[in-house]
Amino acid sequence: HMKYIATLLLFFSLFQAEAQDSAAAAQRKALQLKFKDKMTYPAVKGGISLGVLPVSGQTEFIDPSLTYELMFDLTEGSVALNKEGAVNPGIEEIGRLINLHAGAGVAPSKMKLVVVVHSTAILSMIRNEEFRKRFGKDNPNTYLIEQLQALGAQFIVCGQTANYREISDENLLPGIKKAYSARTTLTTYSKKGYYTFVINGAH
Repeated sequence: HMKYIATLLLFFSLFQAEAQDSAAAAQRKALQLKFKDKMTYPAVKGGISLGVLPVSGQTEFIDPSLTYELMFDLTEGSVALNKEGAVNPGIEEIGRLINLHAGAGVAPSKMKLVVVVHSTAILSMIRNEEFRKRFGKDNPNTYLIEQLQALGAQFIVCGQTANYREISDENLLPGIKKAYSARTTLTTYSKKGYYTFVINGAH
């Protein structure tokens, strides 16, 4: 009986968290639409979710002479979005973070970019043919992934997740790398001095 109650509480808390995330996403989308005419896209092009706003009266500045090692821990994604043919909002957020750095004055050549992909996000990394088999749509993420790769971004998928999701090497998009696991990749690049942005839907 107690186990049943605990399970219900867990489902309720997960539902509540998802509802809060959805409300926050809707609020953010409304703000983006309000300012869409002022949005700029200094490095990565796409929908308004990638846009950044110009800032006046700035008194603190980024150092454009530094090299910025940026790592993105990407787990965001959902089967429902894939079936809708919607772009993964986590990949859009990565594009926005790069645009923030570029807009602040960092040349893309001064950014080292690593995207570590695991959980449901790995489904955004598969070729069109396999994506169509699974979801009945073309993969809508390829345009953004190719842009990020053109900027030098390394996409590294988790080998453990690939096994669990039954994604073969030949079904990954071109240029996607595979590691033993996401966790070991995250620790490796952290030791190399990369700053980690967690991209899990709570941004």
